Amino acid sequence: MNGRKIQQSLEIALWAVWIGSLWTMALLIAPGLFKWLPREEAGAVAARFFFFLAWSNISSPGLLALSALLSPGKVRTSAWASLGLIVLIALLTLFVVQPQMAETRELMQGASGDALLAAKAQFGRLHATSTVLFAVQMLAGLWWGWMRYLFPPQQNV
Repeated sequence: MNGRKIQQSLEIALWAVWIGSLWTMALLIAPGLFKWLPREEAGAVAARFFFFLAWSNISSPGLLALSALLSPGKVRTSAWASLGLIVLIALLTLFVVQPQMAETRELMQGASGDALLAAKAQFGRLHATSTVLFAVQMLAGLWWGWMRYLFPPQQNV
């Protein structure tokens, strides 16, 4: 096996493990946590998982981009855009959404009455935003794979 084939195999393996971890979290781990653990404990565990996945959504696209840049073949513009979108969302999630969710979770612990209702509503909005952003990342990651591995641009020979 030549160096290019090894690089391509490693790139595909990285993509598969990374995108698989996102889908596994969304479809199996998060629902399982909330089914089998008390709600607050499940939320704390899920928050840690999503924190690490956000960092994975920065590092994995970065490695995929590096591998693609070192490859002789071209990559579609829409595939590059998908990686950029994933990283942008990961940064937004890490530095805006997740901290706001943690702050709101703390507010809910000491609140009662109208303040508790307002904090719960705020947390619900943040959770919905986070869910949509994560779904966009999952789909953008699939798009990268489709455009990079299944439908690469034709090379001029």
